[in-house]
Amino acid sequence: MDSEDRDSITKNQQDLESKTTRIGFDSAKQLTIIKNVNAVTLNNSENIDKIISHIGQYDKILGSIYNQTYKNFNLTLVEIENYIQGLLSLKNAESYIDAARINLSNFKEGLNMLFVGKITPDILPEKTFFKILSALETKLNNTLYLPYPVTQNKLFHFYSVTKSNIVPINGGLVLILEIPLFEDNSNYNLFEISTLPLFHPELNTFLVETSVPNFIAVNTDH
Repeated sequence: MDSEDRDSITKNQQDLESKTTRIGFDSAKQLTIIKNVNAVTLNNSENIDKIISHIGQYDKILGSIYNQTYKNFNLTLVEIENYIQGLLSLKNAESYIDAARINLSNFKEGLNMLFVGKITPDILPEKTFFKILSALETKLNNTLYLPYPVTQNKLFHFYSVTKSNIVPINGGLVLILEIPLFEDNSNYNLFEISTLPLFHPELNTFLVETSVPNFIAVNTDH
């Protein structure tokens, strides 16, 4: 394998990385409007098949190098370098395929959760969800507020309280998010809940349960 072969391997390796990135993009682009899910899955599968095809080509090249030169112990430094580069390319290609399969599996799991009304980071990544919440927060008036502060460490709570719905429009699927809002213009009466002393006949005394105070808020308008 000469420098031209090595350049070809490097180019194919970059192509593998590009296809793996595109697989992630094909999943991520479904964030707000999910279109042609089956077509996206098929496209991702075709990309994986292309990656596997490239690996088969690498394997043939490396096998040829091994049979022609390595057995005769006539490797030059350049050939050794190219051989090692080829092995590294195979290793990288393997990691790209694993990443692509994980992306597809997570995306399908996210779709299953989506159809039962749950949103997950597999469909709506944290970075995008954070941008949506931040934009929503800036549009709220003084009487409305979100259930949690819009911070990175509170995103998990937003995922748990947000409901999703899918509506078919113009041959596609539109993802609708239902994020709860609280209103701050209501009046409440706050009551503390406590237990009454209980008489213990054997001890001939009253026992009082000690616990953390509990409170209940009652809306005066209802």
